[in-house]
Amino acid sequence: MLFRSNTLYLKHKDKAQLERAYNAAKESELLNEFVPCPPELLENGGWYEFQTTNWGTKWDIDLIDTDWIDDDKLAVYFNTAWGPPIAWYDKMVELGFELEATYNEPGCCFCGSYTNEAGEDYYDYSDLDISNIPEELIEIYDLENYVDEMKQSEGE
Repeated sequence: MLFRSNTLYLKHKDKAQLERAYNAAKESELLNEFVPCPPELLENGGWYEFQTTNWGTKWDIDLIDTDWIDDDKLAVYFNTAWGPPIAWYDKMVELGFELEATYNEPGCCFCGSYTNEAGEDYYDYSDLDISNIPEELIEIYDLENYVDEMKQSEGE
């Protein structure tokens, strides 16, 4: 199974919404808290289609850590299976959240970012060329070292 590393910063005018997100993240139920999968789909197997369509990933988060950056900004660090929760991010924007997110999937060699203003920016580095990737993502995920290690293991 491939897991993607995600970093998410959330803001909302209503502190109760951020507290709700914080508590849900602590239980690794963040996605389902705001975009719940209908119980009948859990029973009849329709959960997969719902979650991949409405969350962008098949399971809820696997929490690494969460912390308050300040009174109105929450950081959540987590893994997801196969894909970042881009569809969920879109729904969170509709619910009044401000988001900044990054993700990296080193096993499949892609990374990206998401903001309210820009939506998703996706970068593929399966050819081990990171020249088109923003410096911020290269630094956050230490892509230079990762690509160097991959090239060495492939004998380049």
